Order: sequence, then structure tokens, then C-alpha cells
Amino acid sequence: MKLVIFIVLLFVTYSAAIEGNIRESHETEHKESSHVAVELYPGADADQVAKSHGFVNLGPVGTLENVYLFHKDNSKRSVEDHPHISTSAHVSWYEQQVNKLRFKRYTNPDPLYGNQWHLKNNNGGVDINVNTAWDMGFSGAGVNIGVVDDGLQRSHPDISNYNADGSYDFNQNDADPTPHYGDDHGTSAAGVAGAQRNSVCGVGAGFAASLSGIRLIADYTTDAQEAAGLSYRNDINAIYTNSWGPNDDGRRLEGPGSLTLRAMEDSINRGRDGKGSIYVWAGGNGKTAGDNCNYDGYANSRFTITIGAVDHAGRQSYYSESCAALMATAPSSGSSRSITTTDLLGSAGTSSSDCTSTFGGTSAAAPLVAGVVALMLEANPNLGWRDVQQIFVNTSRKNDAGDGDWIVNGGGYHHNHKYGFGLVDASAAVIEAMTHTNLPAYLSEEAGTNVNRALLDFQGVDTTLEIKDDFVVEAVEVTVRASHSFRGDLTIVLTSPFGTKSVLQETHNDRSANMNWMFVTVRSWGEQSKGTWSLHVEDRKNGNTGNLESWKIKVYGH
Repeated sequence: MKLVIFIVLLFVTYSAAIEGNIRESHETEHKESSHVAVELYPGADADQVAKSHGFVNLGPVGTLENVYLFHKDNSKRSVEDHPHISTSAHVSWYEQQVNKLRFKRYTNPDPLYGNQWHLKNNNGGVDINVNTAWDMGFSGAGVNIGVVDDGLQRSHPDISNYNADGSYDFNQNDADPTPHYGDDHGTSAAGVAGAQRNSVCGVGAGFAASLSGIRLIADYTTDAQEAAGLSYRNDINAIYTNSWGPNDDGRRLEGPGSLTLRAMEDSINRGRDGKGSIYVWAGGNGKTAGDNCNYDGYANSRFTITIGAVDHAGRQSYYSESCAALMATAPSSGSSRSITTTDLLGSAGTSSSDCTSTFGGTSAAAPLVAGVVALMLEANPNLGWRDVQQIFVNTSRKNDAGDGDWIVNGGGYHHNHKYGFGLVDASAAVIEAMTHTNLPAYLSEEAGTNVNRALLDFQGVDTTLEIKDDFVVEAVEVTVRASHSFRGDLTIVLTSPFGTKSVLQETHNDRSANMNWMFVTVRSWGEQSKGTWSLHVEDRKNGNTGNLESWKIKVYGH
């Protein structure tokens, strides 16, 4: 009996320690910043407003109009001696900045001495079918890819297509994105997208595209830094490839801050001379932790092309996250094979000091698709950001055909939570891009309701909303607000008027309380918007209950 009690006490102590470590780890990912983002009314003098409140004006935040970053001027009298910034008649909005740590979406599997099977697989496996596009003369020439990461080694012989004008180091605040020792992630991702066709290492999917380095995640980053980085020189950078995000531990709902959201929308509206910046995003590597790319506000944005990973056989890689917002998949590491790409000069690669054959994760899948987008934009520079998404919806190939999650929706498209619309087919995408007619104007309609119903164990709550306008669906945003002591107990499923089910949340080990989160689904792409959209929320575990407060839906399309 004493032994049993001892084991129970040991387990409780161990569990408490683990939970404490998780909480402490999460807290150290966010540190208070000395910066404040401030939006001024038009005509206000930013320098004067900053000075009168004990700050120094560091300049505008990205391309946002009338939004500035102020820094506490500790060389003057105490900031506490100045009137609070909220008292200024010139300030319409302000927000204290927080330093947040972002995590590279990279896995390091067993080393593989192999060629670039992801481009041309001669062993009966899958690849992105890029050779036909190359044979047609497309190489990504004239298109610039911004690699938003931990740096880009511009001196690398395979990165001689480096574009200094589109590059910046937001961690060190200078124009040189050269990484520090060990920060090899961005250089490897850049090689997957656009390593040059030469005698060095391998070749990128868009090998003649220009590459900019936007060094952002080598250190803690604030909302203002992310906003500036993700919109930096959107007149030059047509594509932003992102292989990073919040921690993939399955224990959080986290995404971009208000400034980053505004900057991305601004680039969608004004980047590329109004055609819209193209954001390609890694779907995340947290599958084994129960994570889902719909819990990541970067990856589930309707502005982003979210990419999962498959292994050389075309099956979901063991780490690749599923979600209803997943657009497509691309080959990456898994089942003993990895991706060959550039490495930092002087690093210990598998075959030479400037190349590695152990890159992988959705960190490799995303830049591979970014290289494909460069080929598409070369074939048709007039494609809008939604048109690029539509072409992937039309041309992605159904892989792992026996998987039970494949559905054909009301628009005639196949989709899978694990694979999106399927495996990217570079040549098919380029061929369609050549003759693609741009989508009509963007439309949207929203509806919402207060629910206020109890979420009891294993008793689901069903509620509906009506969309009255009839248009072709692209993306759907669903915001759910619930009070619950253990929100990971909940499952959330949206059903379209056609009957297409989108699993927005599955049970997982998120122990945080309460929810006010926007999920996204593309599984109804091509369906008609009009009709009844229903939401099913259920508490699928014993011991914790709560309340479904409200939900709203916003349907986008044409």
C-alpha cells in the first residue's frame, strides 16, 4: 500500500513539474519590449508627439500609414514623469510591444546521401513534376522571393541571385541579412526555393528567381518587427516564404498581432502594384504533439498558401500537421529520405561544406512551393494573390488516394485535412497560369449569433447561421468564443450548406482556459455560399465543462 501511495505521489509531483516547466517555457517566449506602436491622426508630427511623452520616434512601421514605433527615451527624465501616451489628442491607437520568440519549422531526420528526388523521383515515388515547366523555358526569372527566416548567406555560391534591395536584417537593424554561425535554416530554405543552376550543390525549383533575405526570427521578435518584415519592399518581393511560427507543441492558440495582420492585408491589397503579395507558409511540424495548423493564426490565414509535407511515397510525413485551412502539400523529409539543398559555408554538410542532404520538415515544403509560384508568376505576371491560390486548387494532384479523409466537395474539388487539395504539380500549375483568367472581384458576407449554451461532457451543441448572398466560396473564417477550463477537450466541426464537413478542432492537450479564436477552412472552395452553415461543438473528455458563448462566420469568394 505504501509503495502505491509513493508511486502516486511521485507521478503527481512529476506531472506538476512538467506542467510548471511548460508554463515557464511559454512565459520565456514572450518578453516585454521598450517599444510602443502608435497610430496618429493624419497631420500629426510623430517626432513631436513622441518627445512630449518621453519617447523617441523610430520611424514608420512597415508600409502602414500614420503608424510609428516609439522607443522609451531613458536618457531624458523618467517616462513616468511624462503624460501617458493615451492622453494625447493626436493618438488614435497604441499598443505596448512584446518580444516573442518564433520557432523554425525544421526537423532533422537521419542523414541521407541522395539526390534531389523531390524534383525528379526516379524510384517510383512522388515529386513536384517541375521538369516539364523547366523544359518549356520557365525558371522563375524576373520574380523575387523574400526568404523570411533567420538570415540568408548572400556570399554562398548557390545564392549568387541575391537581391540586396529587397533584403534587411530586422534582428540587427541593418541592411545585411547574413546569418550568425548556426543560423543555417534560412539559407537552406532559400536553396530549396531558388538555388541557382550551376556546378554547386543542388538546384531550386525557381532557380533563376532573385532571392532576398529578410532576417526576422534569429532572435525574439515584436509585432512591429513582424509587420515590417512581412511587408518589407513589397514592391520588390513578390513572394514571401515563411518556414516558422509559434511553438508547435499543441498547447496554444497563437498568431500574428494586430500590426502584422494589418501589414499583411496592406501587402495583399497594395503589394505587386495592387496584385497582392504571395505568402507561402509552412503548415507546422507538431503532428506528434497533437498540433493542428488551424491553431496557428499565421498558417490558417486566408492570405497564406499553407503547405504540408509528404514523404517520398506521397504519404503524410510523421510531423506534418493537418487542418481544414491546408491548401496543398509538397515533398519533404520522412521515411529515411530528406531534402538536398544549400548549407552555410563552413558547416558540416554530408558531402561538402556548402550543401546538406538532411534538410526537411514543412520548412522545406513551403519554399519548394514558393519556387513553383515564381515559375507561375514568370508565366503570367498578372496573376493576383487569389489567382495563385485558385490555380493550386485546380491543379494539385490527389496523393495517397486510399486515405479515408478525401472528399469531393460541392464545387467538385477533392480535399483532405492531411493534404489540402493534394500534391503540388509545378508543370500543371505553370501551364494553367499561362492562360488563366483572373478571378472576379472579392466578395464576402458574415453572420453571427449569441449561443450561451452549456458544453457538458459528451453532449454536443448544434447551432446554425444563414448566408443570404449567393456567390462562389473561396475561404471561410469561423470565430468561436467559449468559456471552458480545458479548451483542448473540445471538438469543433463546421458543415456547409452542401454538407461538406470541416474539422476545425480536435481534442488535444491544450490546457488553457477559454477560447476566442478564428478558424479557417478552404474545404468548401467552389461551393455556393447561400444557405445554412452549421457548427457542432462538443466536449469529448470527462471532468471539465464550459459554455459556448457565441460564434460568427465570414464567407469569402467571388
